[in-house]
Amino acid sequence: MPTFIRGNTLPSTAAAIAGADPAWNAAFDARQKKKTKASKAGFAVFLVLAFLLIGFVLLYVFIRKSGTSLLMPGVAGAGILLLIGTKLFGERAFGMDEKRRDAEAEKAAALQDRTAENLFSALPEGYIVFRNLSIRSASTGQTVLLETVVLGESGVTLLSLRSDKGVIRGQMDGDSFMKAEQGSDDEKKTRNPVRTLRPAMLALQDYLAANGFRVMVRGAVAYTDPSVSIEVTGYDPVSDIRLFACPGCENGELTSYLTDGLHRMPPQTVRSVTELLWALR
Repeated sequence: MPTFIRGNTLPSTAAAIAGADPAWNAAFDARQKKKTKASKAGFAVFLVLAFLLIGFVLLYVFIRKSGTSLLMPGVAGAGILLLIGTKLFGERAFGMDEKRRDAEAEKAAALQDRTAENLFSALPEGYIVFRNLSIRSASTGQTVLLETVVLGESGVTLLSLRSDKGVIRGQMDGDSFMKAEQGSDDEKKTRNPVRTLRPAMLALQDYLAANGFRVMVRGAVAYTDPSVSIEVTGYDPVSDIRLFACPGCENGELTSYLTDGLHRMPPQTVRSVTELLWALR
């Protein structure tokens, strides 16, 4: 059983996610725009109901000339409606984007942590899985997110865990892939994770080299949704990044790749690189 170590670089206020993965940021903004629009509509419904209740009470009092005995209950009822509407929709309808962004990032990270623990549980003892580290790229000066780093006697591998559903199609060297969920003929464009993983691999390799360790960093993408299937042709001619469909990794394909021993490192090098990555937490 490997050791799992999680970094602490997720809050979007630090721009770690936005800088390292603009696609995540754009997808988040698109979802928030839809949710905020729906929340404003929901709050508007409660507001209309509250005014209708007040109007009905005032009309009833005027027509029936029954005094103001119903006025206070009507005001109270309208207040309760506004309170319910505010509770259900108010926060999202009136802002708090940064708070929601950080909460969604933390939720996504917690889910990926659980996924990683299941995915890499078959690795031998002595391997270490680092989650959500970040470094500054020596070539661009930008913050780069290292989502999952697997370190052991077989070397250093940087992975991207993807939760896309359905069929993933495309060319390995393309700018993007297409995906179609089960039961749907509609295809949607999705980012090619190789494009994000490749510069992160280079940044990690440069970081290790700057600290005296010239080791090869490999890259892989694991699609973790049970419904996923990969129909991507070609290969990555630059960094030899591999794609895996997991689950589907029960056959040990990913574990075999991570432990193949083609880039074996001495125990002392493993310990030294572990200390370097530990310092990035």
